[in-house]
Amino acid sequence: MLYSELANTFDKLEKTGSRLEMTATFSEFFKTVNAEDIRNIVYLSQGKLHPDFYPQELGMADKLVLGAISSTSGIPESVTEAAWIKKGDPGAVAEEFIGIKKQMTLFSESLTLDRVVKNLLLIENSEGRDSQDKKMKYLSQLLHDSTPIEARYLCRIVTGRMRVGAGSMTILDALADAFATKEDRPEIERAFNITCDLGLVAETISVGGINAIKQMQVTVGNPIKVMLAERLPSIAQIIERMGGKCAMEYKYDGIRIQAHISKNSVKLYSRRLEDLTSNFPDVAASLRAQCRVEEAIIEGECVAIDRKTGEMLPFQTVTHRRKKHGMKEAIKEFPVKIFMFDILYADGIDMTLYPFVERRIKLIETFDLSENVKKLHLLENIKKLNLPEDVKKLYLSEDIEKSNFPENAKESNLSEQIDLTTMKIIESPEEGEAFFNEAISARCEGIMAKSIYQDSVYRAGSRGFLWIKYKKDYEASLTDSFDLAVVGAFYGMGKRAGKYGALLMAAFDAESGKFCTVCKLGTGFDDAFLEELPKMLDKYLSETKPQLVDAEMVPDVWFQPTIVLEVVAAEISISPIHTAAIGLVSDDAGLGLRFPRFTGCVRTDKGPEQCTTVNEIFEMYELQGKKDTHLTEQ
Repeated sequence: MLYSELANTFDKLEKTGSRLEMTATFSEFFKTVNAEDIRNIVYLSQGKLHPDFYPQELGMADKLVLGAISSTSGIPESVTEAAWIKKGDPGAVAEEFIGIKKQMTLFSESLTLDRVVKNLLLIENSEGRDSQDKKMKYLSQLLHDSTPIEARYLCRIVTGRMRVGAGSMTILDALADAFATKEDRPEIERAFNITCDLGLVAETISVGGINAIKQMQVTVGNPIKVMLAERLPSIAQIIERMGGKCAMEYKYDGIRIQAHISKNSVKLYSRRLEDLTSNFPDVAASLRAQCRVEEAIIEGECVAIDRKTGEMLPFQTVTHRRKKHGMKEAIKEFPVKIFMFDILYADGIDMTLYPFVERRIKLIETFDLSENVKKLHLLENIKKLNLPEDVKKLYLSEDIEKSNFPENAKESNLSEQIDLTTMKIIESPEEGEAFFNEAISARCEGIMAKSIYQDSVYRAGSRGFLWIKYKKDYEASLTDSFDLAVVGAFYGMGKRAGKYGALLMAAFDAESGKFCTVCKLGTGFDDAFLEELPKMLDKYLSETKPQLVDAEMVPDVWFQPTIVLEVVAAEISISPIHTAAIGLVSDDAGLGLRFPRFTGCVRTDKGPEQCTTVNEIFEMYELQGKKDTHLTEQ
């Protein structure tokens, strides 16, 4: 197919802010393309060549793109750079100057999608001393034969900033509309949640329809979207919601890891699908050494450990392991331990379909664990409690009683790095409070409560009351911190003159696919962080308000929602100037955070669509125990 067909579709998408119109545009386009092209089309619509978990990126810097534009158009780099500073978008610069070049060019070859993908792969794989020259050459070859609109999106693709608002949920809606029905939409989303590969899902449904989607399975090497927890303001409410009893685990202050273990290798992924294997090579080696099956997918929390005392250290310590260099020294200086809490796959068995108790037992069976760790396993908890007969029959079958737990697990340096989360079956608020206090004494954040009944399957990518979290700060007026996306910045005054002095922060609305503002954040920044802000944010500058942003407040500069910061606040209030949850509490006002403060934590482990949702903020507003009609201007 011709690349112009895709570029013109991108242009239509960019001209509308309506998710329904975007879905319809995608749907109609998907119906016209060949099945072998749809995978690349979906990736390119998000400025990629691969799914999110693929380690390589196009990653062309704006200056390199400007160099390619200058080389192709004959316009001096000083001119293209001046236009870039004004427009804030290399794509717009390319459109302008390639347009001028086209007026003087008689002959050019129409670009095909295959040729574009081929050159983009060459750009991605360019390495060595002359890699930058190669990247500019490959992009220039495409720009030479492109139309102005094609040039706009070529330059946006290579920088990863598409600006067309092609969110994953919108594409899933379009796939359902094009190849199935609205009723099939949950099946399509589950396929995405268990593969994290939108291009694969698109290709599968375009070739085999909804039946092929239903047959997609959990696979080692394809990360699974993590299951998330709800929150409640007290242990008593948690026990009541869980039906009078539940499993409680320590909630550790570390990095959530999903480990994909195959026969000869291990891959470790963060919750935002970043490959962390190189950051925790010792953990990967330990998991493979002690795994008793050929293939498995497990989840755990990587926590920094004090070398001398064995005590757990705060989250900020384990982040030192994210260094790209000096890993041998980092392993010695910052020892870590993984506390496993779930198993999602084991030698051909999709464990996400099994209840939590069976998953826990399978997790214990799958690894060689020390005697001390085995004492914590769930089987003993179940036996000692007077659970209902249907639960006993379900979980204490003869097969489970005869489970082959290792009797002589080897004690070694490797085994010291692997453990299970501390867990206990809880039957009363008093027991829950005691367990919570134990978790806090052990330097944990709090506890996770998990359902032990038959419906407690692993719901990839979903948040629900099968899991409920409770943290030590839940006794305050708010029930948690917020992970919010930066969508804009305001220039500072006085001491902050010439710098970004405050940020416009937004939560993600999963239903609309938009980022809705909740606060203007100007507290909690130290001088060093303010100095780093431009380096962190400017690569995501947007000349106008991004399509994915829903905002009434207008900052001095806009950003594509990418960077996520952790924020705390005094309370949530109705706000006439913020857009989160408009219509849920008031027809003409949203919800805003009062007295927000940056905690100092940049959530590098979270992508923008994984930040706090609008629905969560609404639920926390209700959990405050009051309906505050105070209007905030924060």
